[in-house]
Amino acid sequence: MTVRRGVALAGAALSLLLAAGTTRAQTAQFPQLARSFSAWLVRAFDQCTPGGLSVVSPGLPQQGCLSTASGVDNQMTMDFGKVRISKGSGKIKLFGRGMTPGGRVKVQLTVRVTKTGVNTKNPTKSNARVTFADQTVVCGPPPFGFVIVYPTGALGASIDLADCLSSYPGLATGNIEIEEVALVNVDNSNKVFARPGVLR
Repeated sequence: MTVRRGVALAGAALSLLLAAGTTRAQTAQFPQLARSFSAWLVRAFDQCTPGGLSVVSPGLPQQGCLSTASGVDNQMTMDFGKVRISKGSGKIKLFGRGMTPGGRVKVQLTVRVTKTGVNTKNPTKSNARVTFADQTVVCGPPPFGFVIVYPTGALGASIDLADCLSSYPGLATGNIEIEEVALVNVDNSNKVFARPGVLR
């Protein structure tokens, strides 16, 4: 009887734990605070698929690739760059220096947005929490994007996040995951030249 009761109690405890885990998985909460996203930018290079180059320097993988920039932009210069997306203003702000004077730059952005209070059908709900498909956009002030007008190559400009997501401006609010942010060279087929990173 004691063994049977112990098994029953253990089973009940396990059921409660599983139920609690399921509840937590279904009700993952938004954070209480996420005021802005900001990142320094580094130079973009092509991805490496090792194909025979041996590396003998210590502390590094034994294979690599000679660096190339054919799938990305190899024309735009950059001493430094930074991107910031602010909750308060709802703007994407760009800062940089040493870019090619007269060059034209746009922002490439991929976001995954989850919103509450969404009306749905199949099933019909009036206050659902919905995650939308990832949205990738390339945006900048029309018609040319951000133009580098200073001889120093300085860039200081901004654009509303809602304007970047103009097809679905409602995605400019909610739990916004920044899956990718990059700068592209308009004058080279919108190829990426800068991505978030650290230069050490």
